[in-house]
Amino acid sequence: MAYTPVTAAAFKTRFPIFATSSDTLIEALLAEAMLMVDDSWLSQADYTAGVMYLTAHLLATDNSAAGSSVVIGAGAGGVASESFGGMSISYDKGASANDAASKSQWGSTEYGRRFFRLLKLNKPAIVSV
Repeated sequence: MAYTPVTAAAFKTRFPIFATSSDTLIEALLAEAMLMVDDSWLSQADYTAGVMYLTAHLLATDNSAAGSSVVIGAGAGGVASESFGGMSISYDKGASANDAASKSQWGSTEYGRRFFRLLKLNKPAIVSV
């Protein structure tokens, strides 16, 4: 089944933080995302969300590499504990060390983590016995 492609305008509506990014760049990243998110995904909704989250992840990580500050959800988690007198702070590592998303490129942004969850739903690991 052929799904309706995602447009730059739809992407910018869903992710207004990227509204100042050029349509040309977004269209190029949408095309890149559609190489990985294809018509074999379970539904139009999953396909659209997958393309959008993967595009946002690519855009955020590309901007991060270029020195921009548009990385949403970067890092693993928030503050887990703090103290005042001895000035101590520790951070939540987020996902467990065994979680594939935390070990891969997808764990670097919230967009990537959301994409990875959709990827696991639509392309589950196959085990043969």
